[in-house]
Amino acid sequence: MSLNNRLSKTFRRYFISYMVILLFPLITGVISYQVSVNVAKESSIESSELILNKSKEILESRIMEIDRFTRQLALNNFNRHLLAKKDSYQLDVYSLLETSRYISTYAHSNDFLDDFYLYFKNYDAVLKGGSVYFRADHFYELYHYDHLSYDEWKKTILEANHQGEIIPLRSYSSNKRNLSVITYVQSLPFNTFSESLGTAVVTIDHQQIGVLLEGLTKQYGGWAFIADKEGNPLTMMGIGEDGIGDIISKLESDINSTFELEDNEEMLISIESGFNGWNYVAGIPKEGLMKKAKMIKQITWAVTGSTLFIGVFICLLLAHKESTPINNLLHVVKEQFGSDPSNHKSEFDFLHGNISKLIVNNKTLEKELSSQNELLKDTFIKSLLNGEVYSPKGIANRAEQLQIFFRGEVGIVGILQINGYGDMENREIHNELSTSRFILKRTLRKLEPSILMTDLNSDKVAFILTVDTEKEEVINNEATRLIESLSSSVVESYRIAVSAFIGNSFKGYQQINRSYYEAREAFDLVSTKINERKMIWYKDIARETNIFYYPIDLELRLINLLNAGEASDAKDILKQTFHENLCEKELSPQIVGSYSKK
Repeated sequence: MSLNNRLSKTFRRYFISYMVILLFPLITGVISYQVSVNVAKESSIESSELILNKSKEILESRIMEIDRFTRQLALNNFNRHLLAKKDSYQLDVYSLLETSRYISTYAHSNDFLDDFYLYFKNYDAVLKGGSVYFRADHFYELYHYDHLSYDEWKKTILEANHQGEIIPLRSYSSNKRNLSVITYVQSLPFNTFSESLGTAVVTIDHQQIGVLLEGLTKQYGGWAFIADKEGNPLTMMGIGEDGIGDIISKLESDINSTFELEDNEEMLISIESGFNGWNYVAGIPKEGLMKKAKMIKQITWAVTGSTLFIGVFICLLLAHKESTPINNLLHVVKEQFGSDPSNHKSEFDFLHGNISKLIVNNKTLEKELSSQNELLKDTFIKSLLNGEVYSPKGIANRAEQLQIFFRGEVGIVGILQINGYGDMENREIHNELSTSRFILKRTLRKLEPSILMTDLNSDKVAFILTVDTEKEEVINNEATRLIESLSSSVVESYRIAVSAFIGNSFKGYQQINRSYYEAREAFDLVSTKINERKMIWYKDIARETNIFYYPIDLELRLINLLNAGEASDAKDILKQTFHENLCEKELSPQIVGSYSKK
């Protein structure tokens, strides 16, 4: 590089900037040791608090999974009626066994569900992971609390009313294994304040929770524990129950996190959960805190000394490295735009002005692409209505590319006609209809953001309404509500009268064409009076019942599907044709016989 380039304004600015930066290590070296203790303490606190917060989030999510599982279990078809009171003793072995198998499948999804069991009071039966104990005392022999008798266990755990309660740490025998567990208990059915009909119980080994806190003890050699809002320990690492009681008494309940240096020996960190009021507490020894401080002291002087010798050289090197690309960019911009950087205050002003031009050009291009995207969306919607897209996966992928979002694969298709124009045709009428269509589509978009619309001709708009339910009544009510709201809004605000022709609901993207054809057939069969609002349903039209149903659109779509190798969709169309002709119509025996032979 020439001397002129190396000593350019850009090079000098970078060199001066790096020299200023070079002064900071020299100044910092004097005071770094004094602040090293605070830096190390903050680093340790942040790391420990991060571990505690992560442990809290994981534990809370596991508890929420257990709660959701018990709720799902209560609503399961096999055991929903098991909770109902019975006039006489009936042993529903099938439902009990199915429920036990259902429990077993979930035991592998959450480590906390290993020791999950379900009690039904009506049967005095206990279900656990594929096993059914038809007497609760048989279950108690294998799984019981060491200091709780059978009667106490049954009275306080199984038959008492619990609403997602957590029982503190207790010694527990699980199939001849001695454990210390906390217990999650939920009475069934949910939110009942009367007599409990069943109980879901989850016993959680405290070591499974303690694994979440191992990072603190291994990293700093400290201790950690979790206690409930009453101060009862749930799990502990590196500390005993006596020490936990003393620490809990020192924590202030109105502070979320507490950092205290106890007798200059250890740092105390406490986090209170807003989910269940549990306290997550950790202690870091002073040696763990000062370990990083000693390292900082050693490297501070080494960095300060080396900076004096090599700092200037690095500044020159970096200034050259950073200024070279800018100088090259200036040269390229100058050649492309033909302007002279010397006419500007600095090189950056020169680049700023020319890059602004590029941004303006880019935004203009984006607007053009956006308009093209709207055309592609309209083409895609017309393809759906005409049945030109066959694969459900292809439809979903194309919709995702065009940023079209369906509420579900179920919905309904309709045609909106603007009344009052008849066969009138001139420029003014055309402009009025264009404005009316725009108002209709804008109003529909406000009422239902997910609706898809396209113009059919000058006075008609087709729409595709998707919903997230398969209930026919809900779909029809949603469409009725939408059309009535649209009609009232445009009449009151713009005096636009609209008629709607609606087909039957579709149960998949491939059936959109069928619903559209029905809406179009409803339009062809019913004449609309000028300025009269109507809502015509295909299902309400008195159709010919003695004529074989096989329209040309359906035939063309079937041919296209067979050519494309879409056998499944072709079968659906044949089933649809069969249902329409043999179930909905009253065909003559000759026509039915010829259709059956085919």
